[in-house]
Amino acid sequence: MALLSTKVVTTAIATVIVGGSLVIFNGSQTIDNVKSQLVDFKDRIVKYESNENVLAGKVRSKVTTIAVLNNTIANHKATITELKKKIAGFEAEIAELKKAAGADQLKISNLQAEVSRIQSLLDAELAAHTATKAALAGLQVQYNDEVAAHNVTKQEKSSTESELIKANEKVNELKVQSDAVAADTAGKVPMTQAEIDALEAVRIHPIEEPDSPQTPLAPVDPTE
Repeated sequence: MALLSTKVVTTAIATVIVGGSLVIFNGSQTIDNVKSQLVDFKDRIVKYESNENVLAGKVRSKVTTIAVLNNTIANHKATITELKKKIAGFEAEIAELKKAAGADQLKISNLQAEVSRIQSLLDAELAAHTATKAALAGLQVQYNDEVAAHNVTKQEKSSTESELIKANEKVNELKVQSDAVAADTAGKVPMTQAEIDALEAVRIHPIEEPDSPQTPLAPVDPTE
């Protein structure tokens, strides 16, 4: 029995003997699941990081384009205002010429032609202004969608990172426990399979009682 007192069966991730019965570690599936989950967390974070960068790039691009369109719209407005002023000025001049005696018809015709030309420019500018505003409105919708998607991705990434931290904490707890078991069993020889099988074969037999009681010894006379 001295041999058995110096032998242990490794606990933690091994077969153990408890109270004379064989106990099998059945946590392999759990450990495999944790390993798979850690890999999944890592892959998801990498994917979220990639998506976040792509979406951030799109958002920055939209911001730049929106700024350009806003500047274009401002230029359209300035041009439209300037063209309207020119038309109003020419029309006022034409009205004055028509009032004068012996109106200069040639000059009036030239001014009217200039008004028509400027009106064409104004119409084109107004059409461009309308198109630019429509493009800006559509771009604003895309921008809002991409910002929302970017925020969702950031939240999912943050949530996954939190879960990964929790998982790593649990892994560290398991490591501490495993290290403690390793320290407790350091230098001790694990039982061999043959010794485990021998333990299973051991049967304890009760001591047999004699059929009849033994005859008691006669008392000894101390004076003899």
